[in-house]
Amino acid sequence: MALDELVTNAINYGYDDDARHEIKITGREQNDALVVTLTDDGRAFNPFADAPQPDLSADVAARKVGGLGVHLVRELIDEVAYQRRDAMNIVTLVQHRAAAK
Repeated sequence: MALDELVTNAINYGYDDDARHEIKITGREQNDALVVTLTDDGRAFNPFADAPQPDLSADVAARKVGGLGVHLVRELIDEVAYQRRDAMNIVTLVQHRAAAK
C-alpha cells in the first residue's frame, strides 16, 4: 500500500511533460528489515516534508483533499527517508520484521 501511494504520487504530480520517465523500485533484506528504495526523475518533492498535513480532526466531508496517503505511509512504515541526488527523488522505506511470538 505504501509503495502504491508513493508511485501514484510520482506519476500524478512529478511530471509535467510527455517524455519517457523512469521509476525504479529496489528491495533488499538488511539485518531483520526489508529496505525498499523508490527512485524517480520527477520534480523535486519530499513527500514527508512537502505534502500537506491532513486535518484528521475535521469531519470527513469537510477535509481538504491531499496528504492522507503520505500520512498513512508514515504511520505504516517503521522508517522513511527522502533525498534528492543527481536530479532524482530517492525515497527509502524500512520495515522491521515483527518479533516472532
